[in-house]
Amino acid sequence: MLDKIDLDILALTIGKNISAYRTFRKEAIEVTARELNLDIETLQEIEKGAFSGLNLNLIVDIANYFNVTLQQLLNLQIVQVFNHSQNVLPGERKVILKNEQRDGYTFYINDLKEVIFQKEEKIKELELKLSEYK
Repeated sequence: MLDKIDLDILALTIGKNISAYRTFRKEAIEVTARELNLDIETLQEIEKGAFSGLNLNLIVDIANYFNVTLQQLLNLQIVQVFNHSQNVLPGERKVILKNEQRDGYTFYINDLKEVIFQKEEKIKELELKLSEYK
């Protein structure tokens, strides 16, 4: 059975992915915002997962701008954008990672570290609440 989709988590995921794509391009937020016809503040909110006006048209525009699929933009794993399997022919055993793929794995590892940090902070918060109840 699949878990229900949490819109807040999805918005946060989209925002993190947009930030990763923009960072990978070494593109200033001002440039991306201008190209997408957005205010800088709006793009900052989107990247934080806090923009309530995120809609399918805007998501498609962003995916097209970064030349990624909706699946990649909506996915929880940033590494799929740089997945080496897209560049490996069936039956081929030799895999050579290019710089962008290494960068993709670096983004993914950093993202996982951030998730771990957030989970650890949540655990500390819950442990504190639990100790207050005792």
